[in-house]
Amino acid sequence: MAAFKILSFNSEGITQTKCEILSDLHADVLCLQETHKESTPPNIHGMHLIVHHGHAKHGSAIYARDKSTVLSSHDFSEEGMEILRVETTKVVITSAYKPPPTPFSWLHNTNPVNKPNIIIGDFNSHNTIWGYDSNDSDGEAVEGWAASNDLTILYSSKDNHTFKL
Repeated sequence: MAAFKILSFNSEGITQTKCEILSDLHADVLCLQETHKESTPPNIHGMHLIVHHGHAKHGSAIYARDKSTVLSSHDFSEEGMEILRVETTKVVITSAYKPPPTPFSWLHNTNPVNKPNIIIGDFNSHNTIWGYDSNDSDGEAVEGWAASNDLTILYSSKDNHTFKL
């Protein structure tokens, strides 16, 4: 059985060059944050746009290589948080983007329980769990949310640090 490849990328503005690189990675599902597109994001060769949340400074999108594997899609974005979800035949994938000035909050109705669930994205929060020297209030909120929903935060100390000021 072939691996099911899920990719998350903060594009900091999606461009044609980035689309070409993303196409070459052959992801089954591609989650983008910070597309910087208010209207529909650009085409990515070999991928189908499933759901997007447009915003001139932020913006998120989820693409799938084979759209027949996608059973449903939803945009749960609210109060500044961009939360997109697709249910595939194998797994539920939620892509989250929290802009830096937006306090972390998660809507209760976005957590599916009927199959494996992967939540990925850019939470713009600091926590010692994922390599920061100290926690900020958003990092503590993400940690508490994950714990209360029985979620595991994946981070390897061998990975490069996330963006630090």
